[in-house]
Amino acid sequence: SILAHLILPTDGADIVSDNQEHWSSWHKMLMVNNLPIVTCMIGLIWTSESPRYLLEASREVEALEVYQKLHKINRSRTQYGLTELELPGRNAFREKPRSTSRNVITIGIDSFREVFQRMLSPSNYRTTILLGTLHLLLGFLYMGISTFSASMIKELNNAHFSQLKRHISDVNYTGTVFNATIENVQYRDSYFINVTFKHIEFNHVEFVNCLFEDAEFSDIKSSITYFENSTIKDSRFFDTDLTEHHFINCNMINNTFVALIS
Repeated sequence: SILAHLILPTDGADIVSDNQEHWSSWHKMLMVNNLPIVTCMIGLIWTSESPRYLLEASREVEALEVYQKLHKINRSRTQYGLTELELPGRNAFREKPRSTSRNVITIGIDSFREVFQRMLSPSNYRTTILLGTLHLLLGFLYMGISTFSASMIKELNNAHFSQLKRHISDVNYTGTVFNATIENVQYRDSYFINVTFKHIEFNHVEFVNCLFEDAEFSDIKSSITYFENSTIKDSRFFDTDLTEHHFINCNMINNTFVALIS
């Protein structure tokens, strides 16, 4: 979640601009998530075989070398004294032969029952209860903190973003050309006569009780943008993502929509 918060865009304007790039943030996130897998695959080149597998394959000398390497890695202060003669025999790791008449399901059920019985045995009962309780508490703690933190951060960001919103009311725009991104603005009781919105982005923009007459919207991308209780007359929309759900209780008169984009 920390990597996602650092790499992925968080607001609408960044998401819209990020989608226009060929190498988007999602590609970067995918590459970062694949780094541990690639690292583990490269590490397998220098990883030694399991001593148990080597003993089962009658490769006692190699198993002894692995034991010695593990002894050095652990930095044990005791002197290494295991010899080839003291290694467990290959039969020590062999399971008892099972009857061929028993199917896989029966073997799995029996194995599960044996493990469950060992977990609830008197010698392991207290440890099992303790580990189960700790696992349950950690699960609730992790889910609670992650959910609470995410919701609180989102609420704080939304509250801060709302406090920064600009409120523009009772303004008359005539023949104006808007060619810069409009973000976090609420227009109320304003008039837009013969204006042009061209090659811009609407991010968290509200037009409330406004009048648009002979306006042109060209190459517009929007995020959380609405026209509410407004009148839009003789206007043209070219290459925009503004659809019906962006216009709430609006009076639409003789408008033209061409080449809507998703």
